[in-house]
Amino acid sequence: MQRPQDDVYFTRRNEPFGGYQVGGDMGHFCYFCGELKSNEAFSGKGHRRHLCRACNSIPAAEREESELWGRLHDLMDQSNISKKNIVWLKSLLEHSNQLIRAHAQLILHVAEVAPFRKKRYQRISVFSTKLLERCIDAGLLYPPDSEWGADPSSDEDPEENNEPF
Repeated sequence: MQRPQDDVYFTRRNEPFGGYQVGGDMGHFCYFCGELKSNEAFSGKGHRRHLCRACNSIPAAEREESELWGRLHDLMDQSNISKKNIVWLKSLLEHSNQLIRAHAQLILHVAEVAPFRKKRYQRISVFSTKLLERCIDAGLLYPPDSEWGADPSSDEDPEENNEPF
């Protein structure tokens, strides 16, 4: 028995993924809201820009500012805050939004102290606890776990009290 030439074809109901072959047309991903939506949820302009109709109706200035916040927070996850990123951050120091200017200044300071992601948290904490607190308050870094920095000679074993699933 030959199957149709499409990418998607119906299979048995008891197979995973609802009876459809994986890899077919499954709609589009909206980059703004982060949802996978049907083809009908996108207008002609939205298809190309990967914006659904609901997100496309949001004012452009608000969308751009939200994307800017996302880019700022993503810098802390990059393996290296590069020279291009530093130039971009310096250009944000003249932004009209005061919070964006403050975040850009804070990330520039982090880039001076620890431009590489490996051990960034530890380097910032050694360099300046005030900078670490400012990063945590701004939401750029998360507070350390209770086991982080614990004395290895302590009597308690953190894995000792854990119950199995």
